Amino acid sequence: MENIIMSKVQNKCVLISLEVKTFAGSIKADRISAEAAAREQAQPEWLKCRVERLSSDLKRRIQQVVSLARGCYTKNSAKWFEGSHRIIKASEVARVKSELQDLKLTFDDLIQKEVIGKYNELENEARESLGLVFADVGFPSVNELRDKYAFNISICPIPSVDDLYLEGLGVQASVDIKDAAKQDQSNRVKSACKGLIEDLKKLTDHAAEVLGNVDKKYHDSLFTNITSLAERIPALNITDDPNINKAAHDALVGLQKYDPRQVKKDPEQRKQAANVAASVSKALASIEL
Repeated sequence: MENIIMSKVQNKCVLISLEVKTFAGSIKADRISAEAAAREQAQPEWLKCRVERLSSDLKRRIQQVVSLARGCYTKNSAKWFEGSHRIIKASEVARVKSELQDLKLTFDDLIQKEVIGKYNELENEARESLGLVFADVGFPSVNELRDKYAFNISICPIPSVDDLYLEGLGVQASVDIKDAAKQDQSNRVKSACKGLIEDLKKLTDHAAEVLGNVDKKYHDSLFTNITSLAERIPALNITDDPNINKAAHDALVGLQKYDPRQVKKDPEQRKQAANVAASVSKALASIEL
């Protein structure tokens, strides 16, 4: 049974990874050799002519793009390898990749124009203003600076253990390694599904507790966090487990009909919404993988 499930997952899912790297340090133009400065009897302040830091506005804009990219990546995929690849349905790849590619273009444009471009300007300004006492020894190249930033998207198929060829091992050793690899893949599939259940149950448990106590205050996100995740679950449910989809559907339909602001004013609606959340939590807790 597990082999059948894994085969279906391999046929309709792929692995996706996102690497985003940023550099928050300073861009310095203080590369003047002491010997050159002494020869030209340079003023002491010439030894450190200027330090340029990335502006807070630029940092904010870069971080905003990074946050949107990571949010898109995590909310549209399930965990597969810790800190590495995640798993995503093939039917979702085109949409998610397109969104990430747009963000990559924005990221690359910011880095090229606002970081690399300003770095060139800074070095040229130092070279012109310092003349003979300017020494470019120690200045990182543009490529070295550019390498401090990265935005890479990769997509690959889930490898099939049956295609694994282990030259030099005995028959039994090969069988044992393949069996262990199959078990590992099966565990990852279960973990991905379990993660969906736990994420939704955590939200519905919290909602049931808060709504069940009239003295507790809450924000609208108490409802919208649940409905937003429930809406995405069919796309994240890599095994198409009907019980997971049904629980998500019940949460979405059951809570979407309530206006969070109206629920605060109406004790009966609050009780009903609490019951919906508790019912979904109970259903989630009973799912066996």
